[in-house]
Amino acid sequence: MINSQTQPKSRPDAEILPGTKPPAKDTNEPELLTEAEPADKPFPEAENDGVREPAAESQPANAGGAAAEAQTEPVSGSRAEGASEPARAGSGRKLGAVTRRRIVAAVVAAALAGAGAAVVMLWREAGVLEEERSARQAVALAASSFGEALLGYDYANLQAARDGVLSRAGDDFAKTYDEAFTGGLEGVITQLKARAVATCRDAYVGEVGDGRAKVIVVCDAQVTSSAGTRRMLGTYLEEKLIWSGGRWLVDEVNAIGASDETLTDPDGRPRAEPSPSASGG
Repeated sequence: MINSQTQPKSRPDAEILPGTKPPAKDTNEPELLTEAEPADKPFPEAENDGVREPAAESQPANAGGAAAEAQTEPVSGSRAEGASEPARAGSGRKLGAVTRRRIVAAVVAAALAGAGAAVVMLWREAGVLEEERSARQAVALAASSFGEALLGYDYANLQAARDGVLSRAGDDFAKTYDEAFTGGLEGVITQLKARAVATCRDAYVGEVGDGRAKVIVVCDAQVTSSAGTRRMLGTYLEEKLIWSGGRWLVDEVNAIGASDETLTDPDGRPRAEPSPSASGG
């Protein structure tokens, strides 16, 4: 049995007034351990769990945690846009450089294409000019060769002279020349024992086109016969040529005459009037 005198004195809550301190504990009074929780102890649930609810004043202490949470959250809105501005600026510069390179490449390609087209055009024009030049050279050569064959002959081999002219003549002139040669020219050359040497030194090519050409050739010739020597310098032959069988042939000839003509007898003395000569023209 417990003596009532040894029991601790109880301090009812009604005696503790708000704003006052509880009376000091008697140090001589024995302390009893009981399972009952004092009624004035705040937040019993938090204390039982071992976790105390933070007070309103403790929120600044958790600002670091909030900042950490804020750092872990994805950034969006204006902040995200602002954060990506340097990256976008770098991308813009890269895109701008790529665009400039593409523009430069396009301009260079266009310039090369234009230059290539100009080169092709110049090449074609050069080809046309070269073709025309080659054609005129061929006409001049054919006309000069014909003039030398017409004005040169040898009574000892008239057939060769005749063949030389006919091989360079078109059908119309070949017919005219053959009639003149067999009609009297062959006999005169044989009678006078004439030999002629001719050289055509100049050829003036006129119109060339549609398989036709006009040329004036300047030839020098010298005829030696039993009647004397006849020298003809600057004989002009107006020739008309046609393109036939893959080459130029003379189809018509007109002799304009020599600019300088002299005649000497067999002894070398000048003669007043030239005697009829065995000229192939």
